[in-house]
Amino acid sequence: MMPIKFKSDKKLLAFVSDNGEWLTHSKGYFWFWNTLMPLLKDAKSAQRYSNDLIADCYYVAGDVHDFNDAPLAAIKCYRAALKLDPQMGTVHREIANMLGRMGRYDEALAHNDKALALTPDDEYAISDRDMYIDDARLSPPLYLQGDPIWLGCEYLAQAKPKKALKAISTVDDVAALRIRAHCYGAMGLTRDYLAAWAEIGRRV
Repeated sequence: MMPIKFKSDKKLLAFVSDNGEWLTHSKGYFWFWNTLMPLLKDAKSAQRYSNDLIADCYYVAGDVHDFNDAPLAAIKCYRAALKLDPQMGTVHREIANMLGRMGRYDEALAHNDKALALTPDDEYAISDRDMYIDDARLSPPLYLQGDPIWLGCEYLAQAKPKKALKAISTVDDVAALRIRAHCYGAMGLTRDYLAAWAEIGRRV
């Protein structure tokens, strides 16, 4: 994708709010860490933009972390959105989703209840409810404590690629290679980045 330049911070935030996770994600980790998140933090404290706009952007940031398998970072962004707009029922639904994937089903159910109280017609929240009560408990959580892949993803979400690389240093599968590729790309190590993706291509 060609780089997108914005005439103002407000236009950048509007881009994130309007275009959601996929286009925001496509701009890469470096832009996410060094442009979007600092701008959101500044905008939140300076109160220069509407709470709705900033809340939408934090929601999108949470979705990006969700996509990148960093549920703890996602929850942090979703909670930031809720502080700005407590009536966002969909945020409670997403927090419930992250908690459910970590096996924290009672907490997930509590947030699911809040989501349904605010948006009772939310079909996703309705269908999720049974999962938190029964279905998900029959299978192991998607994210398990001590999993180096999960830890690596959380470090990447925190803009700590060196720690992410250390976390996965003993793992040599495709998931670990993808994290290495993301780390190398974010650090500007083009040769290592290309080599990692070439190795992924050979393995899949």
